[in-house]
Amino acid sequence: MLTVKRMFSACAGLVLMLSHLGGCDSTTERLGRWDNQAIDSTNITGLKLVRHISDFQVSHGRYPATLDELGLNLSDFPPLVGDQVWRYKVFSGRSGFELLVRSKPGEHEMLEYVYDASVSRFTPRDI
Repeated sequence: MLTVKRMFSACAGLVLMLSHLGGCDSTTERLGRWDNQAIDSTNITGLKLVRHISDFQVSHGRYPATLDELGLNLSDFPPLVGDQVWRYKVFSGRSGFELLVRSKPGEHEMLEYVYDASVSRFTPRDI
């Protein structure tokens, strides 16, 4: 019985430690003021836009200088969170890109919701 108590105590301590390490920075908590459906929709439309950017890179050997260069109607790819405007930046030498949407001016915590190519998803980042 004593062993079970020790195991429970150790597990509870580990859970508490992990929650302090990662819990305060979780996507759910950081984006809590944004509607979950809007976040999901932004992910879906953002990933479609990322696919067009990647396809452009494959066919042209470089990333587009601007989103307009894709020849798409960007209103078909609305970000439904934050200020609802896609921001796109190409890294020097057109070796990569950044696609993001920012929180609205005046929101409590200023965030960007940024596409992270290393994990193929959007993640929050402090401004």
